[in-house]
Amino acid sequence: MPSEISLPQGTPLPEGWERVDPRILQFVMQAAQVGQLVRMRRLEESKRVKGSDSDTLSLTTGVTRYKCFEPWASVTIINDGPDSIYHEINDPKDIYNTGTSIRAAKLQSGESFTFNAEYPTIRSLYLRAVSSTASVRLKAKVGQA
Repeated sequence: MPSEISLPQGTPLPEGWERVDPRILQFVMQAAQVGQLVRMRRLEESKRVKGSDSDTLSLTTGVTRYKCFEPWASVTIINDGPDSIYHEINDPKDIYNTGTSIRAAKLQSGESFTFNAEYPTIRSLYLRAVSSTASVRLKAKVGQA
């Protein structure tokens, strides 16, 4: 094995520049690929369900923010009534039902709503009763963040 690598003569390099050994470039590329594979593995591992969470809330006409201790991969909102509620996931833009968000939804008494995300992306819920009070149950699958 030769101690020196002869590099092909090509376009002359600008003044003060030197050619880089191809082994160094190969190492840099492999290190970048390994880093990307590690990120992809972590993303796939985050799909695993780590556990479950549940809670019961009493809502009024004021907005209640429910902050998840750990990100959820899915949530079921069950409205036990007596009033209807509005709910929004992660973003409170349309909690007053102005029509600016497709995610704001009205849930009648006795109805339930389930939202499944592929990854644990649910970090908070925004809920409020329409005109008086409502009792709401939350059931969630906790993702691995």
